[in-house]
Amino acid sequence: MTVPTSDLATVEKVTSVVNNTDELLATLTNQSANVTFGPFYNPSPALRIAINVSAITAGSLTVTLLGYDNSSGATWSILASAAISATGLTLIEVGPAIAAAANAKAQDYAPAFFQVQCVVATGPVWATIGAHRVWC
Repeated sequence: MTVPTSDLATVEKVTSVVNNTDELLATLTNQSANVTFGPFYNPSPALRIAINVSAITAGSLTVTLLGYDNSSGATWSILASAAISATGLTLIEVGPAIAAAANAKAQDYAPAFFQVQCVVATGPVWATIGAHRVWC
């Protein structure tokens, strides 16, 4: 799968991107701008996004899981994390057997294609973001 031309500029802002699940999606290094990356393929009904912030200066980071329509390129918001302003691991999850919880879990099927949007308020931020298939 190719990354749409409109996403090529934003993909360059991350240190690394891997187009696979159960893998590192991106590493944000000294990131002060907003970044949307993907689309990534997800063959499972549920998905867990792990956001591991190793350093953050002032501000905050909000990560949003977006569904992606591979035919039209349209996206829709599935779940957004709460604003993350400290180091540590934050998980957001979507799946049909997952009990909903505000800014952390959504009870719905995970999309076959998804993007991850990172919004940095002030910054900079150092973080890794990974996606993990969940079979339920």
